[in-house]
Amino acid sequence: MRLKWEYMLTAVFLTFAVIFLLLIALQINLGKNYRAQKLEELRNIPSAGFNVEDIPSYHFNYKVIGDYTEIVQRPLFFKSREPIVIEEIEAESAEEAKAKAEALEDIGIDLVGIIKTPEGEFALFQNPKAKSHAEKFQRLAQGDEINGWQLKEIQNDRVIIIAGGEDKVLLLSKPRPHTPAKKTKRRRANPFNRQTKK
Repeated sequence: MRLKWEYMLTAVFLTFAVIFLLLIALQINLGKNYRAQKLEELRNIPSAGFNVEDIPSYHFNYKVIGDYTEIVQRPLFFKSREPIVIEEIEAESAEEAKAKAEALEDIGIDLVGIIKTPEGEFALFQNPKAKSHAEKFQRLAQGDEINGWQLKEIQNDRVIIIAGGEDKVLLLSKPRPHTPAKKTKRRRANPFNRQTKK
């Protein structure tokens, strides 16, 4: 009896497995048919009633670039319509930059420090061309003169000097960030180091 029950259970499982496999095969077949049907519908979409034509080719009459030089030289949007000369502007700007560089080089000093004391603010300059130590470093206050330049203003990281109505800004050679001084904390006495009275 027991053996018959085991055979019956095995037969039921086999039946379910066969049914499951048949369902999978049916699903695959239906999927293929559905896909083929949709592709056929896409291929047979009716026309909207117009045909797309190719763009007609047009041959442009290209002129030589030299024909446009007069238009470029005399632009339409300027009142005078005079030719723009770029080379002269570049030459002038180069000359101005050279003159400014020479004027800065004429100073011949470097700002190496700013000193703040109760007496006032001082700027420390270094002259790399000087021979003696006293001439090499100079400490100047506001209003003093050096190499024909008057010290107009002293700031945290720069000074403003003036000569002939023209202002120049000299930056510190190596400016340091302005950080407030740290407060020192007092160490508390160690209670275990106290000597006990005998």
